[in-house]
Amino acid sequence: MNLKFFFKLFFLLLFFEILAAFLDTYLSQNTVEVFGIDLKTVTNILMNLFSLPLSLISRELPFYTQNLWLSLGSVFFNLMIHTYVIYRLLSTIRKKS
Repeated sequence: MNLKFFFKLFFLLLFFEILAAFLDTYLSQNTVEVFGIDLKTVTNILMNLFSLPLSLISRELPFYTQNLWLSLGSVFFNLMIHTYVIYRLLSTIRKKS
């Protein structure tokens, strides 16, 4: 696996994170239920997963800081951590097979 795959994975995760953020914002204002499950609960769980590991340092990181540049930088850094972890997991799985 190479750097090109890393960036593809990065942009794929970026797309899903932005999509989840828009859905979370939309569903916080509207109630939508599927099979009796409120979708707001699902998107809240996704946003909590996307905010790890930086949310362990401070609850407002990476999304709710006062400074826009700090918020964008921490989201970028957090996304790089997620991409690296998934990249290493996929490369480890690929080496085993």
